[in-house]
Amino acid sequence: MTAVSFDSKLARAFTQAGVWPFWALLGGALMVLAVAQTILWPLNGFWIDELFTLEATNPALPLSQNFVENIAPDTNPPLYPILLRLVRAGVTDARVAILVTAALVLAATLVFVILTSRRVGMPRLGLAAAATFVVSGPVLAFFPEGRAYFLSMCVAYAIAWAAALDTVAGRRETGLGWYAVLGVLASLSHIFGAIFAGSLATTLVGFGMLRGRRDLRDAGLALGVAATVVFVIWFATIQGSLGRVGWIEFTPTAVWDAIWYVRTLTFGPGLMLLPVAAILLLAVRVERARPLLIILGSAFFLFGVLPLAASTIMPMITGRYWAIGAPAAAMLLVFVAWAFLQRRDWTTRWAVAAVSLVLAAASIFGISTAQKITVDKPVWHGAPMVAALGEGCPPGSIRVGKNMYENGVGQITGLPRETFFDASLENVPQQPVSRVSCPVIGWNEHLNPVDDVGAGTPDSQLLARLRLASLPGEAEIVRHRTGYVVLKAGVCELSAACPR
Repeated sequence: MTAVSFDSKLARAFTQAGVWPFWALLGGALMVLAVAQTILWPLNGFWIDELFTLEATNPALPLSQNFVENIAPDTNPPLYPILLRLVRAGVTDARVAILVTAALVLAATLVFVILTSRRVGMPRLGLAAAATFVVSGPVLAFFPEGRAYFLSMCVAYAIAWAAALDTVAGRRETGLGWYAVLGVLASLSHIFGAIFAGSLATTLVGFGMLRGRRDLRDAGLALGVAATVVFVIWFATIQGSLGRVGWIEFTPTAVWDAIWYVRTLTFGPGLMLLPVAAILLLAVRVERARPLLIILGSAFFLFGVLPLAASTIMPMITGRYWAIGAPAAAMLLVFVAWAFLQRRDWTTRWAVAAVSLVLAAASIFGISTAQKITVDKPVWHGAPMVAALGEGCPPGSIRVGKNMYENGVGQITGLPRETFFDASLENVPQQPVSRVSCPVIGWNEHLNPVDDVGAGTPDSQLLARLRLASLPGEAEIVRHRTGYVVLKAGVCELSAACPR
C-alpha cells in the first residue's frame, strides 16, 4: 500500500465517516471537564476578586442597585456580573451559581461552533474543535472561577472560530450581524476580550484587502467597529476607577511570568513548544493552512504587542489576561490538521497524528496545571476559623488587613461587617491584645508572595501589619500560605475550628 493511497483513505475516512464518533469525542471531552471540576471542587475557594464579584451580585439587593453601586464603577466590563446576578436570583449557593453561569456560557459557545460548522458542511471539524476547547487548560482552570475570564475566553474563541471557518470556506457564512454581536460581547466581557476582537478585526481587514476577500474585510469591519465603539463608551465611564489596577507591575520579570503562565496553561512544559513549532512550520507548505496562519498568527502577534505598548502608559499585563485568547491557539492546530487532510502526500498521516498527540498531551498537562493553579489561588483560608470563633464579637474587635474590609469579610464569614476594623487606614493606633474582648484579634489575607508568612517570619512582624501589640503568651498566630489569623492564647486548645 503506497503512502498516497493510505493518505487518500485517511482523508476519506475523516470526510465520509459518520458524525457520531465526533459527537462521542465531544461527549468524552465534557466528561473530562466534569471529572476535572469534581476534583477541583474541594480544592477551590474564593479569593478577593471573586469575593468582590459576589458582593457586587448580591441577590438580596435589586439588580439596579447592584449595577449602580458595584458593577458599573468596576474596572471590568459589566457582562459577567450581570449574568451571574441573574443566575443567583434562582440559585442560592454562590459556588453552584458560578458553575451554572459557566455552563450556560460554555453551552452557548459550543452551540455556536457546532451550528456554524454544520452550515458550511463541516460538522466533524466543528465537533473536533469544540471537544478541543472543552479540555483545554484555560477552560479547565477558569471554568469554576467567579470572574469574567472564562466568559471572555468563550467569546474570543467564538470570534476566532467564525473568522477561521469563513476563511477556509472561501466565503463568509457568518453574518455581519454575528460579527457585530461578538464584538459587542467581547468588549463587554473584558478589556483583553476587546483587544483580541480588535486584533483579529485588524488582520481580517488587512488580509481581505490584500487578497481581494471583501467578505473577510467586511467581517473585520463589523467586528472591529462594534468592539471599538462599545469599548470606548464603557472605558469613558470608569476613568475614576482606574486607580484600582495600580497593583499590576510592568517589569521584564512580570512579563516573562505572564508568558510562562499562558504557555504552561495552554500547552504544558516548554518542550511542548517544539512539536507545536514543527507542526506550524510544516503547515506553511499547505496552501489551505497558509491563510489561517497569516490571519490568526497576526492576530496573536497584535494581541501580545498591543497590551505591551499600552503598559508603558498603564500597566495591564498578567498571565490570566493573556489566557483569554489562549484556547484559540489550540483551535488553530485543529484547522491545521484539517488542512493536512486535504492533501494527498506523505505528510498527511504524520501531521494529523502529531497534531492529535500534541492536543491530547496539552489537555493532560492542562488538567494538572488547572489543579496547581487552583491550589495556588490566594484563597481566604482563614475565613472558616474567623466565622466560627468570631460569632458574637463586638463591633471593631477584629482587625483586618488592606482591602479586606470593603471586599467580602462580612459575606464570606457571615458575621456583621461592623465586627471588623480596617487596620490599613492611616493613623490607626496600636491595639493591645489584652484589651480585645474577642477570641479573634486579627485577620490578614491575600498577601503578595513577597509578604512572607512562613514559620521564619517573627510573630511581632505579623502583628505589626495589623497594628497589634502583644506581650509574650497573649496571642497565637495561625498561618497559611497567603495569610494568617491572630487569636487569643489558648483558643485553639478549646476549639475544633483551628486546623490540626
